[in-house]
Amino acid sequence: MGWRKTIHGSNTVEGISVISGILLIFSLYNQSYLLTFLGSLLLVLSRMSYYYLKNVANQLVFENEKETIRLTVGEESTLFIKFSQLSRLPIFHALVKLKFEAIVEGNGISSSIDKDNIEFTFPMHIKGKETIRIPLPLKALGRGVTRIKSLDITIPNFFGFGSVELSYNPFIQKELIIHPVPISVPQTEQLVATKSQGDFPTPSSIYEQILAPIGTRDYVFTDSFQRIHWKASAKTQKLQTKVFERTSHHSWTFIINLREPNTPYYHMGVVENLESIASNVAYMAQVATKKGIEYEVFLNLRTASEVS
Repeated sequence: MGWRKTIHGSNTVEGISVISGILLIFSLYNQSYLLTFLGSLLLVLSRMSYYYLKNVANQLVFENEKETIRLTVGEESTLFIKFSQLSRLPIFHALVKLKFEAIVEGNGISSSIDKDNIEFTFPMHIKGKETIRIPLPLKALGRGVTRIKSLDITIPNFFGFGSVELSYNPFIQKELIIHPVPISVPQTEQLVATKSQGDFPTPSSIYEQILAPIGTRDYVFTDSFQRIHWKASAKTQKLQTKVFERTSHHSWTFIINLREPNTPYYHMGVVENLESIASNVAYMAQVATKKGIEYEVFLNLRTASEVS
């Protein structure tokens, strides 16, 4: 099921089994009903505890469905965590721990922060042959992308001896994408004009729209072989070349210089106003999306592995 399981307290359970056996042996010599009852009770509890610890998590399933939640800084949403217990063994008072990047916080959920990570802790109760959905209300604190980095569950023994530690091994396909708060850019609306965006016929353009042929002409030796119109050539008995409409394309291009100008080239300094830049670009991208304007973004961010 994708879990790495660690059983705690198995030695204690085995020790109780040994004690129960000793009590039963003494009860045979002393003919004591009290020792017989106590030894039998401890033996039953130890065997049931051992069986529970060994099998309780064998059919516990975490529904690892792909999910992406998109938020803006300050917004709230709910991430649902789904579990299914396929066996008949119930799980009560289990403790679930989820770890995220520390760019979110939980509403009404116990949490702790360790460096750049935040860990949420909440209880889980699930009966045998049951499926549950646990709501995890989250609030976006900062821009970025985070996912469930780790999922751990502690299941206490139903009969009181020991516990089971579970760690989910597969990659968890649940993530949160937090966008910056858009900050308006002056005079953006002046860039949006009627018929100023997209593809338009322009006789003087050097670009051709190969999906829009407008006719044919006589072939010259500088024409490429792919431009020959074979059907027209067959009709006229003379090589003909396809003629395409000349067009120009108008769109928005964002070129973002993230390098701190006062740092040497071989250093990885990043500008201090990165967040405000991201907010401005988010606003203009939002305007472009609403107006149906194509846009592209270029960054000059270097990775740590690059040398040049």
